[in-house]
Order: sequence, then structure tokens, then C-alpha cells
Amino acid sequence: MITALQNFISRKGKIFFILLLFVVVVSFVLYLAQGSSVFDLLPNPNKQTKEFYGYDLNDPDQMRSLGAQNRVASDFGMLVGPTGEVMEKADRNYQQFMQAQLQRMFASGSQDPSRTTQLQYLFQALQSWPYQPKRMKVRRIAMAGAYDPEFFQASLRAKLVMDGQAEAWGLLPLGENVPAVNDFFLKFLGNSNPFLQDDDNRTQAFRNVGRARGFGIRGVETVLYSYFRASMVDDVYHQAGYVLDEEARIDLRM
Repeated sequence: MITALQNFISRKGKIFFILLLFVVVVSFVLYLAQGSSVFDLLPNPNKQTKEFYGYDLNDPDQMRSLGAQNRVASDFGMLVGPTGEVMEKADRNYQQFMQAQLQRMFASGSQDPSRTTQLQYLFQALQSWPYQPKRMKVRRIAMAGAYDPEFFQASLRAKLVMDGQAEAWGLLPLGENVPAVNDFFLKFLGNSNPFLQDDDNRTQAFRNVGRARGFGIRGVETVLYSYFRASMVDDVYHQAGYVLDEEARIDLRM
């Protein structure tokens, strides 16, 4: 039996080897296609840690998680606005975005009765834009998705700065459940979007955004609460005209 097997392999060895190699290669490719592999566990000598308020900005897993949270906040218009040139650029770009929308609506020649109302709303928004408070501008920019990666990353870093300051102050610890604060949080959501004042509407909005972003309803609420806390810190500084040192370094790209 063994001799017969040896004779078979000696005669068909080349074909057998090619088939075996093909199976190994296909299996290896499918394994890597799952997204992670044993090679991910090996240290990367070229990777340098970039610490920023308890996070490593060079860690792809951490940045992926933070980015997902920032996108949830963006969907609800609750991003923490960046400062300096990044915000000024986004401000100009959104104004141009509204102008382009207005021109398209004029050019469409649509006879839809709602067109006049939409034109009036857009024209008024464009006229009042220079006088809108920063938070309102950030909300409009975020909900429209009218921003570039630079704005998104600067906003994310600004959020981490505000989180760090909130932790230093002991402001609204994320692990505590205070009914009065929860009520204020819900009122904050309702003021930012009247649709969210209703419990059922709010739950449905959390469910829809969570499904799109990979979060449960509770996860969306937790993310938005952390951005609510960050906005409280943001108000303390910027309504008084102050800028945190770390934000200044971000603006100066140091």
C-alpha cells in the first residue's frame, strides 16, 4: 500500500504539489480578507505613540472608535467646533454651499408651490449667516455634512480637549446618573432640534443613526451626552473669549 502511494506521488507529484499550493494560497488570502491576522500582533517598530488627552492619535483602533462617535455627533449637529483657520474656512465654504443651492433653485424653474418657501428660507439663512453664533454655524455645517476631513479631525481634537478639561474639573462625570442633569440634557437636545423633544421621535432618531453608525440606542445616547458635556466646557471658554492652550497649538499646527 505504501509502495503504491509512493509510486503515485512520484508519477503525479507535480500536479499534486500545484493543487496543494493552490489550496494553501486561497486559504491564506481568505484568512487575511477577514480584516485582521496574526501579523497585527507583531510590534511595528516604525509606529510612534502620539498621546493626546489619554488617547493615541496614531492608534488606528482608537481613532476608528473616536471617528465613529464624532460621526454620530455630526448627524445630530453636535460637533464641537474647531477654532482659527479651520473654522473660518468651513464658514466660507458653507456660505458658498448655500449660494450654490440658491442658484440651483433659481435655475430649476420648478413650479412647485413649496419652492417659494424654500427660496425665502434659504435666502434668509444666507443673509443672516455672518451674524449667527458659532454653535449654530457648526450645527448647520455638521448636519449638512458640508465639511472636509480637516474640519472633522480638528473638531475631534477639540472634543478631546474639552473632555480633558471636564475631567480635570470633575464636571458631569460620565459614570454618574443625576436626574436633574439628565433632564437638562434632554432639554438641550430638544433645543438643538425640536423633533427630539418627543420621546418616541428621539428613540427613533437614536435607532436610525445607531443602525447606520454601528451603535445601539443606548450607545448613541451615551455619545451625545459626552458631546453635551463637552459643549458646556466649550461655552465656558469661548463665550468669555478664552482659548485653551491646546486649542491654540492645534490652530497653529504645532
